[in-house]
This record gives sequence, C-alpha cells and structure tokens, in this order.
Amino acid sequence: MFKGIQIKKYKQNRKFYAKELSKYVNLEEIAELFLEGRGMIIKEHPTNQDITVKTIVAALARVGHFDAQVEAALFWQYWQ
Repeated sequence: MFKGIQIKKYKQNRKFYAKELSKYVNLEEIAELFLEGRGMIIKEHPTNQDITVKTIVAALARVGHFDAQVEAALFWQYWQ
C-alpha cells in the first residue's frame, strides 16, 4: 500500500486536497513537499487519472525551479 501523500485535484474548483494532511494545498506547497522528498500521487477527480508528473512539473515551475524558456515549453506541453 502507498504510504505517501494522496492528493486529489477537483475539476469544479481546481483545488488540490491532500488527504493525509487534511487540507487543501496549492502548487507552491506541492513543490515544497516534492523538494523535501515526500512521496505523493496526484489524481484528478472524478476520473482518477494520474496527473502526478504534470502537476509536479507545474509546481516546480511556479516556484522558479526552471528558467523562463523551459517554463514556457513545459506550460504548453502539459497544460494545453
């Protein structure tokens, strides 16, 4: 059984809910958790589609982990 943080993204309000933390989290908090080495699975509700990679990439871009050119390319690849 997975022992990391399970996060659901709710389409109707575009929020992320971290079940184990019992709170809504934003992209900055997701990036922080990732950089701390915390394991996580991020799934879209209600489809249960795994969106972990694209969400972590977006979160890292949000906190300035990539330069502007990479950020723009990643945005278009994952969110369009």
